[in-house]
Amino acid sequence: MRTPTSSDPSPLSMASLSSRPAPAMVFCVLTLAAASPTLGQEPPLPVEPQPQPAPAPRRPHPRELNGHTFIPSTIAADPFTATWFGSQTGFGFVNATLVQRDAQGAPTGGTRSLSLVPFTQSFGLQIGVVPQYFALRVSATGGVIAPVNAEGAIDYGALIGYDVAGGATLSFRLGRFFRLGAAVDVDYSSSFAFNIGDALARSLNAGKVDASTLLVNTSTVEVLGTVAAALSPHKVMGLTLAGQYAHDFSSAQGMASNGGAIGFSAALDLDFKAVSPVPLGIIGAYRMAAPTDHLSQVTHVVGGGLYYTGRRSLALGPEVQVRIPPATPDVSLLYVYGVITLRYYW
Repeated sequence: MRTPTSSDPSPLSMASLSSRPAPAMVFCVLTLAAASPTLGQEPPLPVEPQPQPAPAPRRPHPRELNGHTFIPSTIAADPFTATWFGSQTGFGFVNATLVQRDAQGAPTGGTRSLSLVPFTQSFGLQIGVVPQYFALRVSATGGVIAPVNAEGAIDYGALIGYDVAGGATLSFRLGRFFRLGAAVDVDYSSSFAFNIGDALARSLNAGKVDASTLLVNTSTVEVLGTVAAALSPHKVMGLTLAGQYAHDFSSAQGMASNGGAIGFSAALDLDFKAVSPVPLGIIGAYRMAAPTDHLSQVTHVVGGGLYYTGRRSLALGPEVQVRIPPATPDVSLLYVYGVITLRYYW
């Protein structure tokens, strides 16, 4: 049996050595601990990115279809129910050439040419009571037709008048490209015609003063029904179509009358801003109307305009119209009319 010697470490000494770290190991542990405060701790779980909310879809403008913002027309009706306030300033030139006849009604071979200048100013407000579906509107207009030559002063005289109107539109968007609507409007107008030439002629024929036509007041109530549609096959182009029926109740010099008329209108507009940096658009329009008791007596209106389209909330531009009345054997009429439209939408 071997006995322990001084050269053999005691059990106590062995335990001490096995439980005491070496100086190099202590340095490494201290170094790592200083470099990493989380040593010995579990690493944190990765933070997953929170999903961002999707941006709210842009609400289409009440006069927009398929990305196209329609240009309003002064000739053709439309089915839109946007809220807007605007004004229209109109001015024009009328030249009428009349065949002269003798007392027996036979042509003398001569003609008379009279020239007139019409001017109108109107203001309108439409409120989209139920956005995209239902709107109410009111408008007021004042105007004058003045002669610019002696024949115009004698044969026609002058006219001044006003009208006020109110109406409602109900429409629905049927898909992305199409909108259909119906409207009812009631218009009251009153005009005063001053015609000294006619009063003089009546006085000469009667042998006494006859001033019954010197100043004539005419009042009219018109009820107008419209069915309108809008179509946009591409964001650069819009088409509107409308059919209308109007019934007038008139009173002048104590005599009442009434009559109906039917009409059709169409407008095509192109917005260059939709495909280019150019903030302009053009519009062309056509309207025809005829009295129900003389459908062959058709009045045509053809027009076109240039509009600023840089802002969806603004419609600004001029239009020019040419009006072609029913042909008559004794009258040749040229009627050119211009309108400046300013309308703000919100």
